[in-house]
Amino acid sequence: MRIGVGNADTFAEGYYATDMGFFTKAGLNVDQQVFNSGGAILVAAGGNALDIGLSNTGNLATAIAHGAPFTLIAGAGMYTASNPTTVLMVALNSPLQKPADLAGKTIAVTALKDLTEVGTRAWLARSGVDPNSVKFVELSMNQMAAGLDRGTFDAAIIGEPFLSAVRGKTLRVFADAYDALGPQFLIANWFATTDYVKKNPDIIRRFVACVYDTARWANANHAASGKILAKWAQMDPGAVSTMGRCQYATSLDAKLLDPVLAAMYKYNAIDKKLTAADLVTTLG
Repeated sequence: MRIGVGNADTFAEGYYATDMGFFTKAGLNVDQQVFNSGGAILVAAGGNALDIGLSNTGNLATAIAHGAPFTLIAGAGMYTASNPTTVLMVALNSPLQKPADLAGKTIAVTALKDLTEVGTRAWLARSGVDPNSVKFVELSMNQMAAGLDRGTFDAAIIGEPFLSAVRGKTLRVFADAYDALGPQFLIANWFATTDYVKKNPDIIRRFVACVYDTARWANANHAASGKILAKWAQMDPGAVSTMGRCQYATSLDAKLLDPVLAAMYKYNAIDKKLTAADLVTTLG
C-alpha cells in the first residue's frame, strides 16, 4: 500500500504508525511517502501514484466539489480551541490592537480560498469587520514571520512549528481566528479514491482501525511521538518538545466537518454546498 503523508504534526500519524508498529500489527505493508503539502498528495492520488493520502479538509472539499473521485475514510489532525496550534499573528510592535484595525489591511495565508483564508474571513465577520475590506495574499508559512517583521503585510495565519518559534519574541498572537469555525474541527483527513475503497474494503477497514489506534496512542504520548516527529520531519527535537501539539481524531464525525464546509461555501471557496455526507460514505 502506497500512502502519502505531510511533514507537519497535523499530517504525521503515518510516522507514528510506522515507528510504533501499528501498521505491522494491522497486517499492512506500507510504502510511506512524505510530501510538502496536502495539495501535492491530492495530485499524486489523482494520478494513481498513491493508494491512500492525507490532505486538508479545504483541499479535499474543493477537489470533490469539482468532481474528483475521492472519498474521506478517516479523520486525522484537528483544530481544538482549548489548544490552538494555528493563530492570527502580528508583529510584536504592530499598532493593530482590535479586529476593526484590520479593515483595509493585508493578511497572509498559505493559499487563497483554503482553510487559512476561510477561517480568517469567518473570524472577521464574527468580529464585525467586513471580510471584503481586507486583502489576502498567499505565502508559505515558513516565510510569514520575516514578512511581518519587514512590514510586507499586516497580519498572518501561522501554525506550528513556526508559531512557538516566534510567539512573544518577534510576533504576538492577535486572535484565535479558527475559533470562528467551531471549538473543534478536522483540519486533515485520510482519503482514497472511491474506486480503491470499493475494491479494497478489508484493507480500508484495517487501515482505519490502525490510524485510530495510532491517534489514541499519539494523543496520550506527546513526548514519545515528538521524538518520532522530529526524526521524520527533520525538526529540532527541542523545538518539538515545547511547541503546541496536534490532537488527532478517533472518528470521522459530521460535526467535525460540516462547519468547515459551510464556511467554505459561504466565503466562496467552493461553488456548491457540501455536507459531510457528500465527502464520505459512512461516518463513525
